[in-house]
Amino acid sequence: MNKIYSRILISFFLTMLMLLASSCFGFNLDNIELPKVTSNKDIFNKDPDVSINEELPSYANDKTCFLRNSLLNNKEQIIYDILYDGMINNKTTIKLSSVPGNFNSQADMKEMLSNAVYSVLRDHPQLFMYSGAYTYEFSNTLSISSVVMEFKTIMSVNDAQEKQKEIDKVVNDLITKMTELDEYNKSKYIYTYLAQNTTYQESENAHNMYGCLVEGISVCEGYAEAYSYIMQKCGMDVAYISGTGKGELHAWNIIKIDNAWYHIDCTWGDPLIDIEDPEEKRLHVDYSYLHLTTDSILINHTIDEFCKNIPVCTSIAANYYVKEASYLTDYSDKALADIINNKISEARDFNKEISISIRYSIPSDVQKANKWLEDGKIKNIVKKINYSSFSYSWSCNDVGTITIKLLFKM
Repeated sequence: MNKIYSRILISFFLTMLMLLASSCFGFNLDNIELPKVTSNKDIFNKDPDVSINEELPSYANDKTCFLRNSLLNNKEQIIYDILYDGMINNKTTIKLSSVPGNFNSQADMKEMLSNAVYSVLRDHPQLFMYSGAYTYEFSNTLSISSVVMEFKTIMSVNDAQEKQKEIDKVVNDLITKMTELDEYNKSKYIYTYLAQNTTYQESENAHNMYGCLVEGISVCEGYAEAYSYIMQKCGMDVAYISGTGKGELHAWNIIKIDNAWYHIDCTWGDPLIDIEDPEEKRLHVDYSYLHLTTDSILINHTIDEFCKNIPVCTSIAANYYVKEASYLTDYSDKALADIINNKISEARDFNKEISISIRYSIPSDVQKANKWLEDGKIKNIVKKINYSSFSYSWSCNDVGTITIKLLFKM
């Protein structure tokens, strides 16, 4: 009896139209269209040219496999293990011969393969050789043992290995500098480093960590992958999250610090401020998105459906403003004035810019602080200082943070 076999093309990455629409890369696992089955080619008269280990190790206890262990069902985890084992060995053709049972339907197959491939590539940024696109071939019986996946690559194995050497040189140097730091400060160090050393811009490698860490040019995908890779090397629990930021496709991370989870958006650590001096601009880092709760990140982010079951982040203990700046649970003119006054009193050099950072637990309270500054009430605080001129500026955002800059000339 002749069997009918199908060849299906799946692309994990968005179409070029979507890439043009947004510099950041996102995923939608629910909108991949399946073409009509047209192939009648018998492809299983011989095994593919790929070595398959029928007793693959499980990655259930591997901290770098967060999405696998947190979001995939049992069968998807087995597929993940087979794919990951093949990809770390630079395979482009992989047969799913070790998975028990059958798929329930072609749609079921599509979803499981999509979830597994997405998770492998997002858990392991070093697999940037793979474009994320693949084809799969299967028999009309939907037998898992008859499914073969063929992966597309964007560079040769040699090119990928050379790029990885350059990446690891940068990463190893960073890790050496962080040896004595605790988890909070390791995360902050990399957040700061990426903001200061990466330009947000499209380029050939902007969507992987090579562009971010070696070329210093990246979009959100590269920032998130670079952060994941470094934090994994530090032995910390971290994951890549996709969704939207302010309505556009976006990527960021969650990180576990002192047994509590936080959202962190390294891309938005680099503020788009109007400073002509490149070095001075480089030193301005916005810590508004360093270690947020789920409620805070959802003010201007949405999380993809696939990632909905990630840990809910509720702690503020490692939030930057709690640890190092000012965190206010409600608004009052007096509290704002006291913080500014105390910061001025601590200043040793009035000829240098004084920076004051505040976060309100109720994000809308930042508008009250904004109004106070617009009304010029800050002048009542600084008028007692003997200066020849005085200037101030401020910026605030919808997650409830405000930064005030003061500059005196004596």
